[in-house]
Amino acid sequence: MVQSNFKRPTLVSFYISLFLLALLFIAIVWFQVNSSGGSVLLLMLILLPVILIFVWLIWGELRKNILRISIENDRIKVTNFQGVGVTTIFYFSEIDGFKTSVLPSEYKDYEYLYIIRRGQKIVTVAEFYYKNYAQLKLEISKKCRPLGTEKFNVARKFKELFS
Repeated sequence: MVQSNFKRPTLVSFYISLFLLALLFIAIVWFQVNSSGGSVLLLMLILLPVILIFVWLIWGELRKNILRISIENDRIKVTNFQGVGVTTIFYFSEIDGFKTSVLPSEYKDYEYLYIIRRGQKIVTVAEFYYKNYAQLKLEISKKCRPLGTEKFNVARKFKELFS
């Protein structure tokens, strides 16, 4: 059995995000209680971009990309929200295969591996988040057939986060 291990920055960013989200919530409640209606509206307009970024981070990244993964003989167990969310089990007999994609960045290119079932991406394994990405990829490649590569597309990736 192979289990995913998160890189330290992944763990730190998760806890910082939760802390900042809590502060944001407290600030909104405090302004609601201590301000007039116009001030709250102004605050919401100023904080709207911050709220949207948090929605992207928490609902998008934590739900779809930062997954606790456990690969067993005949199945892969995936728990979203960095291992504290819902666990889903996929049997390798149901999986079509996997595709890879490369996300270029300034200092290093990061590979993404997508497990495909019925033509849909069901699990994303990102080199950026896992210390043992190579081991996860090797184990997946033993149990699933490769379906090729695809060019990384930011718009498609953003759409997939919310699907």
